[in-house]
Amino acid sequence: MNGTPHRQGFSPWPEDGPVHQSAAPGASVGGQQAVGVNHGTVTQYVVHPDATPQERFGKGRLLLDAGLRARAEELIGEAVAQRLSGTEVLYRWALAIVSRRAVEDLTTDDMEKLHTLEHLLGERPADSYGRAARVVLLLLNEAFGQAPADVGPDELAARRGDAAATAIDSLPKARRVEVLDHLRHFLSEIVRERLDAAEADDIRAHRTDTRRAERVPLFFEPDPLPPLQVPAVVIPVTFRFKAMLGFGVLLVLSGLVTGAPTMFRDSAGSALAALLLLVGGGAAATWFGVDRSWRRGRARQEDVWRANGGPATRRYGQAYPGSGPGGPSPAQLAFAGTVDRIIDGHFARQVRSGEDFDAWWAVTAVPRADLLEELSDMYGPGNDPYGLDWLIRKHAQDTAGRWRAGLLTGGRWRRDVPLVVHAGYFGGLLALAGGVLTGGSAAADPVAFLQALAVWALGGYLGAKGAAAFRGEQLRRAVDREEFRTRWEGEQQTFVEWRAFLDAHQPHDWEMGRWLNYDMRHLRREALHHYELRPHQIVYDFFVLEAGEGARRAKVSNGPVRYSVYRIRLYVMTERGIRLATWTVDFAEGTHHGRSDTSQRYESISSVKVDRKSVQLTDRRSGSRQAVTVLPDGSIRGNAESGELTLSEELVIERDSSHETRLRVENFTTTEQSSAEDLSHLLSLSQEASGISTASRILVAVAAEGREWFDEQRRRNSRRFAETKERSASAARVQRLSTPMSGPATGAQALEGRDPAADA
Repeated sequence: MNGTPHRQGFSPWPEDGPVHQSAAPGASVGGQQAVGVNHGTVTQYVVHPDATPQERFGKGRLLLDAGLRARAEELIGEAVAQRLSGTEVLYRWALAIVSRRAVEDLTTDDMEKLHTLEHLLGERPADSYGRAARVVLLLLNEAFGQAPADVGPDELAARRGDAAATAIDSLPKARRVEVLDHLRHFLSEIVRERLDAAEADDIRAHRTDTRRAERVPLFFEPDPLPPLQVPAVVIPVTFRFKAMLGFGVLLVLSGLVTGAPTMFRDSAGSALAALLLLVGGGAAATWFGVDRSWRRGRARQEDVWRANGGPATRRYGQAYPGSGPGGPSPAQLAFAGTVDRIIDGHFARQVRSGEDFDAWWAVTAVPRADLLEELSDMYGPGNDPYGLDWLIRKHAQDTAGRWRAGLLTGGRWRRDVPLVVHAGYFGGLLALAGGVLTGGSAAADPVAFLQALAVWALGGYLGAKGAAAFRGEQLRRAVDREEFRTRWEGEQQTFVEWRAFLDAHQPHDWEMGRWLNYDMRHLRREALHHYELRPHQIVYDFFVLEAGEGARRAKVSNGPVRYSVYRIRLYVMTERGIRLATWTVDFAEGTHHGRSDTSQRYESISSVKVDRKSVQLTDRRSGSRQAVTVLPDGSIRGNAESGELTLSEELVIERDSSHETRLRVENFTTTEQSSAEDLSHLLSLSQEASGISTASRILVAVAAEGREWFDEQRRRNSRRFAETKERSASAARVQRLSTPMSGPATGAQALEGRDPAADA
């Protein structure tokens, strides 16, 4: 990724500048910035039921990097349950359990998993992962620990803070950065201050690394559909022209039978020359004349097509799906509507500064309409219309190039009749004339010759008309095939280059998640610095993410929706109240244009609820979708029985001042999901990725119990942690006492399938 490939002719970027400043590429096509893209061929988060433990761990690690903690914990836990428990596995499992959570977040089940993990870690080698896993457990034990009777809390905190900071600082840089990130809410003030500079350096070095500004927009590019070649239509010659050709040949032969004796009676040589001239000239005049006439007619037809429209798929009245008497289906109309918006969007962006947009728009009206009909006919509703974005962009750029060169108003295809055709036609006419003169002078009976000549002329005319039908169809297919082949080859070359460009530069979803995490860490530091808050003054903080206005959307299979513009909210719970910082972030650049700050008291939150506001109806026959409203009485406006319901949820925070904040959960109605994706799973994933699940749980508790909930929850969890740890230790002692020394592998060794003797 040291350079951005670029080929003259087709540009992956719009004409008006960098891609992130334009709505041109990807999901933003046609001005439909709310419509999203599903990279269905990207399966980095898809886990097969028969996946090996190693595969489950690999997927879980990717999910953890992408910020999807719950699913990562599930997969890595499954790998551990299937006897995979190396030091890296245990370390990643620990991170997945506690990632970006706090003491009050953990459940009894989480604590039991951590104690099991500590038991499995045992005496594992002190490699970088083993050391990092032990540091994680050290931080957790300190966060949940109780002060000894003879040591004050401040002194104990100082001791533990120094020990934790030293332990973290001793880790390799990669592990140190991970621990600081995932355990941010478990770190004491001393640890935070000791390692603050290291965190700042890490954010500064990696927040916009690996060409983020150039690569992020490519994530929103749809998976390109391969180009299809327009088939050359075969139009059978009708019986009428077949009969004309046959009858004409019979008349010519009849004329030869009656006219030849009169010419050969006196001068056989002259008669033979006349016959050769008549037959050869007639054949040449017919062959080349048909070619000449067809090409000139084709040129006139092209003028008509150019003026009135002539899509390649409908030039000859052929029927395509949806063109019958019943009209297009809703799915076909939806497909064509989306393609139409993409076409208008790309053509509109081709006009450069100083060029006449109105003139461009008027002269491209027919090409745009033709392109819409061709793509609708060839690709239809069975394909993702956004997969045609690259192809439409190519046609728009090619059309703009011809317009600037003054070629757009010229012929669309070859207009000139080749010189050889003219020569053959006029040469044939001269030969015919020579044959008539020679035959007439050699004829013994001029009247009989003229009669034969009349028969020849009539037969030649009828034969020429019939031959013209056959030859014209042959020429038409040849010209169409050449045109469609040339067009397809150009499209195929562009497709291959564009696909290679995306493969080389399109970021992975986990990279998008990593950049987003760096943005949130950066914004958090910015806000806390502005509020002049020290770590000990912060009770809890969390982020909530939404799509910004006009954001493009894209996702991979079983992954969260990513946005080109984020609306990021940071809730900071302090002793006195809640601080709320809000940013609108251009994700490609990682920049924002200011922060909005508000504050409120804990007691001002009157209620927090989830509002199920709408459903999605899917017509099983047409594939069309429609969002409808849930009425106040709970009824649904629309025929719910004919489709599938997908809930759209909003988190509603109501305050005493009658003010409310609505946080929308992405419900995937704006992105195309594959049939293999479970919408309930996607909704749960969206709740986690957006922070809504954390927000609802914390704010509901605060609304019910106030600030005191945090202290009480931490006390409860500290007791649970100690109790579960004691139970886990007791179970481990019982297992060691009940297992013979010469018995099978136990504990961590059993999970790895290792021989205890080998460790001894």
